[in-house]
Amino acid sequence: MAESQTAATTRKSANDINARIFPETGDTLLTHTLKQAVHFASVSKYIDEVEDLLQQGADPNTLLPTKTGYITPLRKCKNLLAHYQQQLDEHPESSSLLFGLVSLYEQECEIIKNFGGVEEVQKDPAGTKQELALVKAAQKGKTQEVQNLLAQGVSPNAADERGTTALMKAAQKGQTAVLTQLLNAGADVDLRNLDGESALLLVAKNKKVNLFEQLLHAGAHDTWRALDEVANTGNTEMVKAFIKAGIDINQCSELDGNGWNVLEKNINKPLAKGNKAAVALVEAGSDVNKDCSGEGKNALYHATITNNKTILNMLKEHGAKLTPRIAQAIQNYYQRK
Repeated sequence: MAESQTAATTRKSANDINARIFPETGDTLLTHTLKQAVHFASVSKYIDEVEDLLQQGADPNTLLPTKTGYITPLRKCKNLLAHYQQQLDEHPESSSLLFGLVSLYEQECEIIKNFGGVEEVQKDPAGTKQELALVKAAQKGKTQEVQNLLAQGVSPNAADERGTTALMKAAQKGQTAVLTQLLNAGADVDLRNLDGESALLLVAKNKKVNLFEQLLHAGAHDTWRALDEVANTGNTEMVKAFIKAGIDINQCSELDGNGWNVLEKNINKPLAKGNKAAVALVEAGSDVNKDCSGEGKNALYHATITNNKTILNMLKEHGAKLTPRIAQAIQNYYQRK
């Protein structure tokens, strides 16, 4: 089988194939590829990519978020298989297309199952009770109780019914000592709850500046969204503290492989919502000429097409330059309107 583009990128750049490298969604390479397979089910290359990632050690039971909770990749695959099988039974006149989709998902489900994928993640009731106790102890900063529960074998990734882990609760409440205990016990710093929140994002939302560096040192990847959250406070000093902790203020979103940075995103918002974040980012030292798209669609471009004169003037004062590439991108935008 020919090596896929996603897999090739993995071999070249990812130290941990199960890292959640897509900052806006929290996806791993596998879950991102599975979502692509859902949207482009007729393109068999995504099945090849799924198999290739699993061969490299991707976790076949990495949970996928839904509106009501989480499901495993195999359960998601089987749900889609059942859906298209029902469509095939009800619409035999479309049998050629639907039969192809059924065959595709049969193949994908079999691949995931062969690599150890399961339909349901079972929980032991007694274990669940202890996990909830750990979450509550972490939230209240009860270090001795946390230590006792961990010593009894309770997972450091214990979570409540909303998927909020003990680590997230400790981060949210600023419980530094408990945070250290859980990280030392191997807690996954990048897990997300049903609201899509990670420990780092909760730290940003609750302005627990002292914990930024600790989570980043532990390998937290949710930096793009956390920076966006901090920027939207409009507090330049908080943004600077985030940078001091090790955040790259100019980082580009990896979503779809062609994202934007936090400055570009906020300039593209309605004025009242985006200006305070943009001002905080620029005053904290954001690169006003950074172009994540590579197509001239940088901060100056977004300020121009939204007619944001306040931000335009600020960008120019901080050294923004209208290059031929940006001018062409602006021209192309108005020609399409």
